[in-house]
Amino acid sequence: MMTYRNVMDAFSHCGLGAILTAQDNAILDINETGDRLLHGEGKMKGMVLDQAAPFLLKDEGADCIGNPAFNVYLKACPSPELADLPPGTRLLVFRDATQEVRHDILLSILDHVPEAITVYDSECRMLMLNGAAEKLESHLSENILGKHGEELFTAQKDSVLAIPLVLEEKRPILNLRQNFVTHLGKKLHLVSNSYPIMEKGRLVAAMCMQEDLSALDNLSKRVSELQRLLTVAHNSPKAQTGPSLSASYHFSDISYTGAAMRKTIERCQLIAESDSPVMIYGETGTGKELFAQSIHNASRRRDRPFIAINCAAIPGTLLESMLFGTEKGAYTGALQREGLLEQANMGTLLLDEINSMDITLQSKLLRVLQDGMVRRVGGLNSTHVDVRIISNTNIPPMQAIEEKQLRKDLYYRLGVVNITIPPLRERKDDIPLLAKNFIMAGNEKIRKNASGLDEQTLQIFYAYDWPGNVRELQHAIEYALNILPHDLEIILPEYIPEHILEAVGAQRYAPVPAHREPQNVRQAMQEAARRCIRQALEQNGNNISRTAKAVGLTRQNLQHYIKKLGMIP
Repeated sequence: MMTYRNVMDAFSHCGLGAILTAQDNAILDINETGDRLLHGEGKMKGMVLDQAAPFLLKDEGADCIGNPAFNVYLKACPSPELADLPPGTRLLVFRDATQEVRHDILLSILDHVPEAITVYDSECRMLMLNGAAEKLESHLSENILGKHGEELFTAQKDSVLAIPLVLEEKRPILNLRQNFVTHLGKKLHLVSNSYPIMEKGRLVAAMCMQEDLSALDNLSKRVSELQRLLTVAHNSPKAQTGPSLSASYHFSDISYTGAAMRKTIERCQLIAESDSPVMIYGETGTGKELFAQSIHNASRRRDRPFIAINCAAIPGTLLESMLFGTEKGAYTGALQREGLLEQANMGTLLLDEINSMDITLQSKLLRVLQDGMVRRVGGLNSTHVDVRIISNTNIPPMQAIEEKQLRKDLYYRLGVVNITIPPLRERKDDIPLLAKNFIMAGNEKIRKNASGLDEQTLQIFYAYDWPGNVRELQHAIEYALNILPHDLEIILPEYIPEHILEAVGAQRYAPVPAHREPQNVRQAMQEAARRCIRQALEQNGNNISRTAKAVGLTRQNLQHYIKKLGMIP
């Protein structure tokens, strides 16, 4: 039969430290590994743990405990119940967790790096990726870790995948332009720097840093546009320049994992190759302008102006003069000014909420579409323009026609190609990735350090119908980040907007005790959480780490709940 001393020695051989203490925390015995981890140099016996290693007692059950004197992190381990332990003693078991802490710190640092970084093992299997890579490639790490690189990415014609080459040749490959398609069908145009990672002369991994070339191309286009405007202003101070804009978004900026959005994007990428008018239908908040800009940036007109105007925000008379331009004297105060149709010549004009445009003005726009000729308000001469029209509406086009909001003949001109953007309730498998991207953007904007959603929060998001679609999800995340305490990294249900909780219904996620009548959803959830945590604490002997694991929370979030709910473990 093994004695506790044999068990302590066995622990030592397994890399575990073990200390036998009396009720007053005096150290009665310590194994070799424990002495080494605590740098005791054989002098620990007889000392009081409060003085020799007080950090082991400050927060019993902690995930990792720091030894500030030696920059070592220790992790408490479950202690076995031994029948031969001397009366009034206890066995404290712990191990070195320094590498784990450094690993977690490294991952946190990588998630704050703006460049997309991916790491593969020596067999070209995905080992890790940071948040920027998740956003760029539109997939979550938990879905692709362990998968082979050639299973995740397919190189397009005249392009190669960098990581297999780095692993084969064991040398860095720098400034490599890559065109490939992800396993979800997302097309990417990147420049990458890839490096082999060696350990004692042996290849163990490869790292790739990527930058989206479409974003760089867009920046270059903006610089060129600014230079043009500055040149015009310098040479002709009185010149009337229009609000010529560059489209900011590309298809690579659209986050998705599901088939519904992938099919829509693939169709739009084909549509971008032509000059046919496009009408986009999507509910409020689905990202209609994002698609319009992406179509422009993927078309042959990408280097020409992209101009957007909201037809619902501008009165009819003013909208007409903005679209067609004016001749001096056309009406009181009018100046000679080219309209948006002329300014968008050779480029793209987006008519946002076209169904809000006055019916009379729709007929004038129809004539422009028929012959390509524009006559300014008050003018006599017409000018030919070559403009691709993209329009959008937040109600189905046929409904807009029936409700006399859209001329049928104009619809047949503008709707040569029709695109319907699926609402968020029909693409809920995209919610985790969208939420992760919004959290990353919100962290930078609001100066928070959140890393993701609590599992219950995610389930509530799945159950909600999202009438405001992706924009509403973005606002919900931003709201949560604004009120999230700085010491929390996970968005808990109590920090999401009240109307979402009420719409989902408390009983589905937080059953209400029969003896208590909660006043609202939030109170119901708090009652259920209090009861669940109290029961788990009792079952785990008030050990915070074991309780957190039992209820599916991080230790930090569990402690937050305990404090928030006024509980004492």
